[in-house]
Amino acid sequence: GAQVLAYGRQNTSAVGIDIDPKMLEIAKRNSISLKAENVSFQMADATSLPFPDGCFDYASISLGIHDKERHIRYQILSEMKRVTKQDGALILIDYCFPIPRNAWGICVRTIEYFAGGSHYKGFKDFVADAGLDDLLKDSALQEVCRATKLYGLITCIKTIKN
Repeated sequence: GAQVLAYGRQNTSAVGIDIDPKMLEIAKRNSISLKAENVSFQMADATSLPFPDGCFDYASISLGIHDKERHIRYQILSEMKRVTKQDGALILIDYCFPIPRNAWGICVRTIEYFAGGSHYKGFKDFVADAGLDDLLKDSALQEVCRATKLYGLITCIKTIKN
């Protein structure tokens, strides 16, 4: 819910989703403690969003793609595009590609390795597919800007749905 709360602090109405009820509970508690009345949270699967076509000005995902299998990454992006208005923005935040060979990059690789299972399999696939760049390659989205943060570890890409 941190990303949704950040949008809320900008006086923007925002809806956050998660498939994990524990994460939603944390997000809801944080929104109450921050008195963020312009945000809401609901349980949903990002591959099948419970919203009508074109209902949002923008959609974003933060560190929620790198651990998914390739076809799931594409489903998520497709759903983000579907619920975003024409000329709306999609904001994708995840690990840079290539992951830097610095202390931060080593840390990430270690954490992802110990996450194990399908999480690590998705991470290896994300890295093999050149990260977000592969995802955007055939997406019919126009990249507007890109920023790299945290010592080259995180990239934030803003796109426009045409």
